Formats: sequence, structure tokens, C-alpha cells
Amino acid sequence: MTIDASMRRPAAVALVIYGALTAVVGFFPTPVDRGAAPLIWRALAALHRRGVPDWFNYDFIEFGANIALFVPFGALAVFATGRRRVWLAVLAGAGASVVIELGQSLLLPARFPSALDVLANTIGTVIGAAIGYSALALRTPRHSHYGRPSP
Repeated sequence: MTIDASMRRPAAVALVIYGALTAVVGFFPTPVDRGAAPLIWRALAALHRRGVPDWFNYDFIEFGANIALFVPFGALAVFATGRRRVWLAVLAGAGASVVIELGQSLLLPARFPSALDVLANTIGTVIGAAIGYSALALRTPRHSHYGRPSP
């Protein structure tokens, strides 16, 4: 059994748990940053006064947060499906993001669905999938053309 295969069940369990937590965040009735927004705005204003460029703004932070939210999803999905199905991990992350944004659009009037969120979430999934793929590639023994592990 390869390391790839031995990780699949625990990774699938972790992916289901992480996916459920992501769904809670995505389908929370109000924006999850609502309470923190005033603090973020004040911090950004202070940073801008100290020379941080204006492009480093609330939208930039939100885009980055959406990327970060889906990095673990991508890595866990690759661990659960294996390196050969990295495309499935990316497709699952993009699909989950589309479902969340559509759900916000149709069911949650206080939320702000966005195609940019889908893009950010998909970028996060791709980054996570690349990390997962690389981690598995580094841990999986290479075989010589005689079928034995290489030294």
C-alpha cells in the first residue's frame, strides 16, 4: 500500500468535516466579518497613514481570506483522492464555491455573492491541491523501472 492510499480515509473524513465548516461559514445568514469590519477598517486606515499602499484595502483582504479558506480544502481533497485525481480536487473546490455563492444569492439576502469569491476560492483550491500533490509526491517512494523502490 502506498502512502497515497493509506492517507485517503483519514483525509476524506477531514475533508468532510472541513467542508461542513466551510458550508457553515458560506451559508451563515450574515457576513461572517460583520463584527470585525469596523476594526479592520480602523486598522487599514492606520496602515494607510503609515504608508501602506491604498491597494491593500478591505477588498484585497477579503479576496485573500477567500483564497486562504479553500487552501486546506484543496490539499485535503488531493489527499483523499490521490495524486492522479488532482483535477477532481480542483473541480470539487470550484463546484463547492459555486454552490455556496448560488446559495447566498438565492437564500441569504444579507450576503453578497460574487464571481470574485468563486475565483478566489478556486485559486485557494488550486494552491491547496498543488501543496497536497507535492506533499504526496515527496512522500511516495519512487520505483525504478525494475519495480523496486529506488535508493
